[in-house]
Parts: sequence; structure tokens; C-alpha cells
Amino acid sequence: MIAELNRQLAEKKTEVEQLWDELTRMGSEVETLAETVAERTAEVEDLSGEKLELENRLHTVYYIVGAEKELRDAQIVNKQGFIGRTLTVGQHGSMESFTQADSRLLSEIPVGHRKVTVVSTHPEGSYELVTDGSKSVEKLLITDPVRFWESSKVLVVSYTAGTRPNSRPDHRRSRTTTEVPGRNRHTAGRIAGIRRCPFRFFLYFCTMKLRKECNLLKMSVG
Repeated sequence: MIAELNRQLAEKKTEVEQLWDELTRMGSEVETLAETVAERTAEVEDLSGEKLELENRLHTVYYIVGAEKELRDAQIVNKQGFIGRTLTVGQHGSMESFTQADSRLLSEIPVGHRKVTVVSTHPEGSYELVTDGSKSVEKLLITDPVRFWESSKVLVVSYTAGTRPNSRPDHRRSRTTTEVPGRNRHTAGRIAGIRRCPFRFFLYFCTMKLRKECNLLKMSVG
């Protein structure tokens, strides 16, 4: 009986040892699996970050609104052609003056000027120039962002700086003809026109002086 119990006890001890060995092995496998999961998680995070960075880069756009002369001086735009010269986007301008934005969030751009030209290439119907009562362009409204930015990631808007329309006085209307005693309006207007041109006035003066001398000569001879 005691010998049988000793045998059974020895068997149980062997089973326990085997279970401990198996548990140790499984523990090692669990640690290995945990390390693998951590590595895969880090890879997923890296890929997610790269994806986000790539998406942001793909949707990054640049825009600028400026006076035509300033944009030309900065080589952001060029004027090409001889008759009906058109503005084109320059190839050597610096991007430091541009505003960076996300095309997914950018829906409108303030302008606030007249005689506005969209220099960069964007499809018709993908944007709208919103004007106020005085025909001044308040803003550029992007109605179709995908189509608007598909041709160019850079938006250049120029305007003609200077006096606004109808604000410059008409010097031709305000100019009056000086009345000259003893002459009619036609003659007075003729003299006024001559006075506006120094060379013509000099010729007129010489002609009148020559006529006067001829008349004096005729009187002395007669």
C-alpha cells in the first residue's frame, strides 16, 4: 500500500513539473506575443502619422491677394504679350508672402478691391467673385473645392491699385476758355489751344510779330 502511494505521488510530482514547464513556455510565448503586439501597434501609429502628414500635404494650398505692381515687383506675376497683355503666375517668386491653408477648411478669401483678376488657373464654375453695391469684390467664394484646387495648389489674386472709378476729376470739363477782348469765341479758343502747346505758341508769337513789322513797313512806304 505504501509503495503504491509513493508511486502515485511520484507521478503527480512529474505531472506538476511538466505543467510548470508548460506554463513557463507559455509565459515566454505570451511575452513574445506581447512584444509583437507592441511592435505592430507602433508600426500602425507610425503609418497613421505618415498618412495624416501625407493627407495634410495633399490638401495644403497657398494664396495671396495683392496689388498688380507689388506682385510684379516680387516676380509673383508676369505680364506677357504686346496687345491685350495678360497676367501669368511667375516661376521665380518667393512663397514667403503667401498664406498657407488647408483646402478642406478654406471656403472663402477676403479681397475688398475693384478691378480684380484671378491670375492662377482655376476651372470656371468652381468659384465666384462676390461683389457689393459699389461693384467692389468683397471676397472670392470657393464653391467646388475639389475642382478649384485640382489645376493649381496656388491661388494668385491681383487688383489694380490707384484711384477708384469716377473719383478722378475730369479736367477737360473743368477747363474754361479765357475770353479775349476784341476777339470772338472761336479765336479765343484757338489761342487757348495754342497756349497749351509751347512750341505752337512760339510759332504763333513769331508770326504775329512778323505781320506787325510788315504792316509798319507798308505804312512807312505808303
